[in-house]
Amino acid sequence: MIAFPILGGILIIFGIMFIILPAQLLKLTSAANTIIPVDQQLFKHRYLVGILMLIASFLLYYISRTLMQTNEILGITSLLLAVFVLLISAILIFNPRLMEKLNEVGGKVIATDEITLVYRKTTGFFFIAAGSYMIYSWM
Repeated sequence: MIAFPILGGILIIFGIMFIILPAQLLKLTSAANTIIPVDQQLFKHRYLVGILMLIASFLLYYISRTLMQTNEILGITSLLLAVFVLLISAILIFNPRLMEKLNEVGGKVIATDEITLVYRKTTGFFFIAAGSYMIYSWM
């Protein structure tokens, strides 16, 4: 469970970078994609990644059940996230071609650098909120 505050901290750092240092963030992501081709590695190790995502989905489900007793909104959010991660892991394991198509469409339509820069403050705020949520749910 120590992964939650670590990932939350990373999300908060990237959220701040989106808001304050967008040019440096683009350089960083460009360099990282050159060094580590994430898409190729993801599909090369799709079973391992799918199983890890499946485990993460079960952990999120467990967290959502625990949070439902104290904070219903956080519990429902965790439950929805668990279902989303479960769906992505199933697609990755059982239908990788669909995942490749979704990745291609998402890369061209949704997650382009231009769109990211236009909505960089919103994206940064979302990252900060998600990171804060992860740290809060860990506490």
